[in-house]
Amino acid sequence: MDPAEKRRQEILYGPVVRTLMKLAVPTVVSNLLSTAYNLLDTFWLGGLGSSALSAPMMSWPIISLIFSFVFGLSGAAIALISQNRGAGKDEDARKSLAHIIIVVILIGAPLAIVVYIMLGWIPRLLKLTPEFAESFMNYAPIALVGQTIMGLAMIGGMAFRVWGYPEVALYVRVPFVLLNAVLDPFLIYGWGPFPRLEVKGAAIATLIAEVLEASTLIALIFLHPRIRLRPKHFKVDISLIRRIIYIGSPLGFSRMITTSGFFVLLIVISRVGEYMITAWSLVNRVMDIFTWMTFAFNMASATMIGQAIGNNDFIRAKEIARKTALIVVGIRFLGSLAVAIFARPILEIFHRNPEDPLRDLVISTSVTGMWTFGMSAAFFALSIVSLAPFRASGKTQYDMLISMVRLWGLRVPLSYVLGILLGYGSLGVWVGMALSNLIAGLLAYALMEKDLWIHRIIE
Repeated sequence: MDPAEKRRQEILYGPVVRTLMKLAVPTVVSNLLSTAYNLLDTFWLGGLGSSALSAPMMSWPIISLIFSFVFGLSGAAIALISQNRGAGKDEDARKSLAHIIIVVILIGAPLAIVVYIMLGWIPRLLKLTPEFAESFMNYAPIALVGQTIMGLAMIGGMAFRVWGYPEVALYVRVPFVLLNAVLDPFLIYGWGPFPRLEVKGAAIATLIAEVLEASTLIALIFLHPRIRLRPKHFKVDISLIRRIIYIGSPLGFSRMITTSGFFVLLIVISRVGEYMITAWSLVNRVMDIFTWMTFAFNMASATMIGQAIGNNDFIRAKEIARKTALIVVGIRFLGSLAVAIFARPILEIFHRNPEDPLRDLVISTSVTGMWTFGMSAAFFALSIVSLAPFRASGKTQYDMLISMVRLWGLRVPLSYVLGILLGYGSLGVWVGMALSNLIAGLLAYALMEKDLWIHRIIE
């Protein structure tokens, strides 16, 4: 049997948990490498102080406005590629992939320009002190270029995962994550012949690795024997582009709504104090260990569900969705509990500049965050994996609904009311964010159980 067909048969008929693990583990490892790099990046920046630690997190919401819409278009990739693969229509899957790349380039470039223009306003909007403002402006413009390029890398990695070959994306990821990690201290602290660039050095190291990774993945989707993308697949089909935008736009707007909500949340957090920005950055960095595991299982689940839908096997699709939710929520709860128990010694490793006057306050605030916001992460994971069937079926508007409820309906107003209006400060913000995860997770699972996602978008 042809290896590609053998992999397809395994996804369609193999034991659910074993196949899910086989698809998810390479992505889990890849994401853990990225998380390890982010933690190492945080470690090196932690030697500079609170403003340096906060720069990536302050930059993330505004820069992610680009990345989020590209991620939304990847929702079209999951639905179209996986369902065509499940139906045995590999040429249609290749054509869909080529047109998603076209749409990402046409939309991503103008968005990058708009975001670049916005960057200069952010420090004033957040009312940052000169030290925090300087760190932001040294980091954000370079990170913006990197994230724009990584949009193409993400589509390339997505193609291999949805095709059923997640290990390829892992093999590509490893050397460039290691390169990034090695470059960091040399460029941040000026080791050897390199100049001391501090926060800017961290951004440059990441940019170099991202350019190389994106170039490699795009080349491989043309060279890999299972995908074999060709110029003929890029022959413009307006109806397919419309279809991609129709399927991907709700998820894209969902992600944009989410990231804009995070930006407003960042404004709320900044009103509590700059120490809270740093605490939020630290808590998110440590929690990312399990967050990216969630997204890896979500991708594996969506791939299996999409191919099951393409094969008209909705019973198997339901089984995959339920078992994924059980596995991911269990892992996320136990992981969050372990991190909360050892929160203080973990946080002291990353924020290690004893001369920083904010250090003690940042660490104590972060410990509280681990026991409140951190322990709600299992429900955040539930909201993510419960929406996998909707992404796989092409009904991405439900993802937009849950994202709007979690961020704009719950997280932003609850954090503002509890943290600012009622005067509970950082504790109020943590509790508001935790409640948003709890409610959104239960709502997403309830929608999944109603079978509103049972739908095919291919003929």
